[in-house]
Formats: sequence, C-alpha cells, structure tokens
Amino acid sequence: MLEHAHLYSRGSSDCGKTTLHETAIPTGSDAHPVYIRQYHILLAAHDSVQTTIMDLLHTGIIRKCNSTYNSPIWPVLKASGKWRLTVDNRQLNKQVCLSRWPMAYLDETLTKVQNAAYFTSLDISNGFWTIPVHEDDQHKLAFSFNNVQYTWTVTPFGYANLPAEFNIFLHKAIPDVNSRNIAIYVDDILMWSDSWTAHRELLSYVLTRLSVAGAKISLDKGQWYKWAVNYVGFQVGQEGIRPQLNRTLALQTLPAPTTLKQLRSFLGICNFSRHFVADYAKIAQPLTRLLKKDTPWHWGQEQDVAMQTLKHSISAAPALAFPDKTKPFILETAFTPLNISAVLKQQQDQQKRVVSYTSKSLSPVEQRFTDCEKALFSAVWAIQQYRNLVCGAEIILETCHQILIYLTSGKLREGKVTNARIANWILTTEGLSLQVKYAKSKNNAVAQGLAALHDCASLPHQPTEERPPTDLPGLANHQSFSDVLCPTFPKVYVDGSAHRKTGTLGAGVGLVWTNCDLPPQKFKLGPKSSQYAELAGTLIALTQAAEHNYEHLVICTDSDYTVRSFIDYLPHWLGNDMKKIPGHSKLDGPDKAGNDRADALAKEGVSTGQPWEFGNPASQVSQPTDNSSVTIGTSELRNTQREADTPLFPQPPAQVDVVTRSGAKAPDPHNPSNSNRITLITPEAHNDLVQAQEKDQALTHLIRILQDTTSVADSGDLINDAYFQALWKQKERLSLRDGVLTFKGTNDQHCRWVVPRQWRITMMQHAHDEPCGGH
Repeated sequence: MLEHAHLYSRGSSDCGKTTLHETAIPTGSDAHPVYIRQYHILLAAHDSVQTTIMDLLHTGIIRKCNSTYNSPIWPVLKASGKWRLTVDNRQLNKQVCLSRWPMAYLDETLTKVQNAAYFTSLDISNGFWTIPVHEDDQHKLAFSFNNVQYTWTVTPFGYANLPAEFNIFLHKAIPDVNSRNIAIYVDDILMWSDSWTAHRELLSYVLTRLSVAGAKISLDKGQWYKWAVNYVGFQVGQEGIRPQLNRTLALQTLPAPTTLKQLRSFLGICNFSRHFVADYAKIAQPLTRLLKKDTPWHWGQEQDVAMQTLKHSISAAPALAFPDKTKPFILETAFTPLNISAVLKQQQDQQKRVVSYTSKSLSPVEQRFTDCEKALFSAVWAIQQYRNLVCGAEIILETCHQILIYLTSGKLREGKVTNARIANWILTTEGLSLQVKYAKSKNNAVAQGLAALHDCASLPHQPTEERPPTDLPGLANHQSFSDVLCPTFPKVYVDGSAHRKTGTLGAGVGLVWTNCDLPPQKFKLGPKSSQYAELAGTLIALTQAAEHNYEHLVICTDSDYTVRSFIDYLPHWLGNDMKKIPGHSKLDGPDKAGNDRADALAKEGVSTGQPWEFGNPASQVSQPTDNSSVTIGTSELRNTQREADTPLFPQPPAQVDVVTRSGAKAPDPHNPSNSNRITLITPEAHNDLVQAQEKDQALTHLIRILQDTTSVADSGDLINDAYFQALWKQKERLSLRDGVLTFKGTNDQHCRWVVPRQWRITMMQHAHDEPCGGH
C-alpha cells in the first residue's frame, strides 16, 4: 500500500484525471439548446454553495462560461449540516441519446466469487470527476449561480450516461477484468483470492493499473484484506452473501407506511433482498394487494404482521452460498393457490446450502391451473429465473409430481394451459441436463403440505362442470366453409385482447359484422385472459345472431384456441366449423380488413367498451346500449337448460323458393318464374338420420350392397330408379360411418350425409354441405 501512496485522495476535491476516456454529450444535430432560468434558492444555502463553487473553480472541475444552455441548481442539505451542490439535468437528459454499454448484472457479478479467503473493496475517489468532458460538449452542462454562469470540465453527477461512461473507463483501465478475480459494478471494485500471497499480487496489479489510468482511491472507504466486505448493499465473505448489516438495521427502524408512495418505497427496499427470503411473494401478498388499482387503503393487523415478518426474515437471512458450476444444482419448487416459489441449493461442505430463493404471485389465469399444472409451471418458471446459473450444469429437480412425463403427454393439452404456454415450457426444458427426483412432500421442505407423489399423466383432469348432454336439438350443420356457397350469409369477425398497459389486467372484445345491419361493437370484460376474451366474443356473436333470427352465420376468428374449444368440447358443434383466418396477415383483403378492425376494437374495448360478464343463471341478451350491461349464462353456450323441443335458432320458414338445375340454366335464374315455391314438410320429431335412411328403399339397398356385394343381383326395379342410378354411379365414394351412409368427394375434407329422399327438400335450406343425394 505504501508503494502506491500517491494514489490515495487527500480530500473531497482531490480527484484523478484520466487520458484514457472522454465523455461526449450526444444531443443530436436537430436538438434545440435547453435553457432553464435559475429560480430562487434558500438563503440559508447561499454561503455554503458559494464556497463549494469557489473550491471547484480553483481545482478546475468547473469553469466560467457563456452558454445557450442552462440547467438550474438545487442545494440539498447533508447530515453534517452543510449543503450539497446538485444540478437538475433532467431536461438536458431528455435530449441525450442513451448509451448502450452492457452494464453488469449484480447477481451475475457475485456468482463469480468462489473458494475465496480474502477480500478487498476499493472506491474511486469522486470517480466520475476523473473523466473529462469533451471540450466541444462542455457548454451543454452549464448552470448559473449569483448571476454568473459556470460549466463542468469533468463528468458531473446527474448526467444520464454517467454510469456507462465510468464503466467504459474502468474497463479501459483494467482490460482483463473478466479473466481475473475482479468484479466492477459502476464505481465499486471487488477483489478476492484464496491465499494471502495471491491477494497481495492481485491488489498490487489493480492499484498499478488505476495509477496508470490516472484515478485516485478513497483510502477511508476502502476495505482491505478482509474475510468479509460490504459491496453494493451486500456483505460478501467466506461464508457467502448476506444482506449488509447497516441496511438491515435501517430497515428495522422504518415505520408503518401511511400512503401508497411510502408502501412502494418499503417494498422497493425489501425487493432488493428478496432472494434471501423463502416464500417472499406469499409473505408480502397482504402488502402488494394494496398496490392494485381501485383497492381501498386499509392498513390492518394482516398488513402489519406481513411487514414485521419481512423485516425479521431479511435481518435473520442466512448467508447464501456462492454457486459452483462444477457441481449439480438442486431445485426445489412449491406452489399454493396464489403463489409459486423455489429454492436453489448445492451440496457444499458436506451439506445442502441455499444459493437463492425466488417466488412470485400467480396471475388470475395461472391461479385457475390444476395442481399438476401449477407444479409444472413452478418448475419451468424457476428454471427460467435461474437459467444463467444452471445452464450447462446438472439440475436435480425435486418434486412430488411427475412433471416431465406430464409435459410431454397429451394429458396437459386437456387442461387449462394454452398451446403457446406448453410450447414455451417445452422449449425451456429442452437442452438441459435435467434429472427429476420424485419425492413425497415431507422430504421437500419447500413443498410442505402439498399432495403426495402421483402420476400427473395418468390421473384424469377433474372437470369443473358436468359435461353437457349430447342430445341437443338439431341445427344447420356447416362442416366447412365455401365462399361460393355462403356469399350472402351474415358474417362476423371476432377478436379478443388482454393487456396490462394501465398496470392492471384488462380484456376486451371486438365484433365486426358484414352482410347484415349490425354495427361494429366493442365490449369490456374486466380482468380476464385473452383466451377468455376470444371465447366470449364468439359467444356474444352467437347470441346476437339468435336474437336477430339468423339461421346461418359465418364466424371468422384468428384464434385456433376458440375453434378447438367449440368444436372439440361442445357436442352441439360436432357437426359445425368456423372460418379460421390468419392473425395479422400481410396479405390485403376483406378478411385482413375485418380481422384488423376487430382487433382494434378489442383493444379499445379493454378500457372503453360496453361492459359484459358471463353470468348464471342465464338471461336474455339484447344488443347493447350505452348504459346497459350485457349478461349471458352457460345455457346459451351449451343449450343444456332449454326445453327439448325449443331450438336455439328460429325454425325455418314454411315455404322456400327452389331453383332446380334446369331452371338455373335459364337466362335469368333469379327470376321467380324460374323457381318453384315449395311448402316444406316438417321431418319427424326425432330427426334420426339412421332411421330416415332405413325408410328410404334406395338407400337401404345401397347399405346392404356395401355390407354384402352379392346383393347387387337383387336390385330389381331400383335399376330403373333415377335416384338410385345417381347414387350407384358414385358407389366408390360411398361408405358407412356409425351406421350412416356417407359420401366423400375428391376435394372434400369431411364426409357428407347421403340425404333420404323424403328429406331432400328440407335439407336444401342447409345446402352448405351439398349432400350428394340427387340435390
């Protein structure tokens, strides 16, 4: 240390000066000078500020100037009773292009410390003043006092790029910092070694490099050759990392907050040390709940207990072990109905030592996950949090759920997790050396109180509601979409949106109708997920279609989740389809225009849409007005509470105009003279297609031929039947499916019913599927 005596600062204004780096103020060529006139300051601070300015002027840290720029000063009273000179550069900083220098993450920096016996922490004396400002930019830092204008010749406090500029300087001064036992965080330097000799050599090297760079060291702020040192709010030593003692003592003296601002300040202090506290999110939940929008302020016993528990947990926190990437990591996870948590451990010195704790509160969507889904989510989320530590090392995941089997099984897709989440979870676990150690919860201290070991993939999901019956009244089935067959059907573009732009989760729905008189609409759903919004939008569209007597409807959605939810899970939809359109397509057209408009309405609906909620019992839905709230229940969606003979949509009209093939060839096929008005005969009440086909002689004989080819010789008079002949020509495309005679054309994706003769006229109103039986 005596060899580098010239390196130590002798006073507050005794700072070094480097030639390795200069600070530039990049405001851009089109930026106008920022000039803010100095306002009045406290008279009590005048003499102290004047003395400070004279000292800075004498040492060359500032100089007099005449600049088109000016930022106001704001004296701050120090604990010693003197006043600190500060300059308000906020308006200037708004014009500055921020530096993109890669600042170090503190948690990553401290993970480099391993197997150390001696520590030293250095503080650069007025380190920021070590770096000069480029002469062409000095005028931008001007300020005024006592009718005289000054500017800085060195980099001042309050400049936006100051931390980045100083990091650049220190990395120039010690270019091999990453290959030595040295950590740099802003202006603090940490060194560690496993022996006295190695530490002396390392310290001598650093001091030499700083001396060459022109920096000076604050001797009284340095911590030399210690077993443990304070570094950026932590105590770093041989045993590991723990919260800094003076910070925990200050935390104990904080009173209970009386405002949201004070509560945020307290939680901000605690969050800095949250990785020292197990189940931090669960403990802090009574406090974080008060931060939610529209939550009334109430500080009661629950909040007071949470605050005292956090104070005690941080003060009594054990030292966290330094991670060793040559050894396996042990990851224990747990969940509750409202939170998930994890602890990362390693076997060190013949015992399991905690490396870090982490936890989070579950969102409303995540809270609805099943236990198996929460167990899987907690493990995946923990891996994502610790990926920078555990990637490349062996990971032993201790859990009471068989999550890896569950993740790759089809069982997961039957639950509440979206395909996008599942894909993200699979990608997170891929490429990792992950070993799952199944243990009952009593062996996992983090998972106390959870269910015992069970097979997630084989146990069925417990349905939250009884599945609806399948004997729903028949409607027009549309198993595919055709622009040719459905040009005049009412069409609706449905989209849902959810975001937290205001800090609170909100969801909205947008509907854009075409080929009908309904206007575009937007609905406000409250704190719901985007999947909920997509389903709700389709439900609203169906309800409005029923109210306006639409027998047919084309629903256009870009949500595969919605299509699968309706078609795969609702029995009434087993014979229907939706028009799946690409989301955010770059190809212009009516579908893109409709979907984009619905998407915009959905985003607007989050805050300004008509309120809508999914209620039970069911109620009639009307087109919304400005002051009305729309409510619908499960019976409208699943049709399980309606009378058996009451259809969801109105019955077809008693008469229709039928244009035959020969009529369609006429010069004006749409002229009524070329059409025949036919009164429809109501089919039998049971609407059973199998029984209806059995009553049709031609279809019955065809079914018999398909079952036994020797029946062709028994065709008799049917050989001369035009209806039978038309079907016989297509016999290669006929098949039996569940006892129903079906037909599948060359370009068909789905089989079609072969319509019985007595139903042909009735079925013409449902011509979407173009049944092959002579029509």
